[in-house]
Amino acid sequence: VTQEATYGSLPFATRARLHTQIGEYIEQTYPETLKPYIPLLAHHFQFGENEAKKRQYLLLAAEEAREKYAHEAAVSYYERALPLVSGDEKVSVMLRLGEALVPVGRWPEAEAVLGEALALARKNGDLHGRASCQSALADLLRKQGRFDDAAARLMRARLNFEELHDEAGVGQVLHSAGTLVAQRGDYHRARTLYEESLELRRLPHGAADHRD
Repeated sequence: VTQEATYGSLPFATRARLHTQIGEYIEQTYPETLKPYIPLLAHHFQFGENEAKKRQYLLLAAEEAREKYAHEAAVSYYERALPLVSGDEKVSVMLRLGEALVPVGRWPEAEAVLGEALALARKNGDLHGRASCQSALADLLRKQGRFDDAAARLMRARLNFEELHDEAGVGQVLHSAGTLVAQRGDYHRARTLYEESLELRRLPHGAADHRD
């Protein structure tokens, strides 16, 4: 109670300066072992004066939360970081926010955010962002049982990734398409798609990735 009363009595400018100083102190004191302090750094820089550090640590905290399957925390960090980014980075953050909303059951919000990200990627001429958003929307639609819409999204995503010569992206789309047709009962086609995805990812420029 004493701490809250004292903190509340400080002018906002003073609070911001102190938060920034604490964040900088942690960075300087533990430069080789910052990872455990990322949430604390996100907290202090969020209320500090350094906008670049605020964006940096909110995004790092969001990614760390996702790695730990703390999806609600990830959503909160992404939502706070979103006003601090622009351009292609905004598309990326909106994409990750939409994906983080899915496992916590906030599907209508996820679809809205991913739709906004897709529209922004189109406006910016961000082909990779478009492909990634289409793929994420397809996975969400599949989970809802909207298989035809999901298949159409995956087709668009594949065409975009192929245009970019992004083999990892195409491989992920093939994997998602395999999961989709498996849910529809076409296990032979699913196996073929999984094998195509696996073969593509074994290529030198393929990337190991997996999505449920």
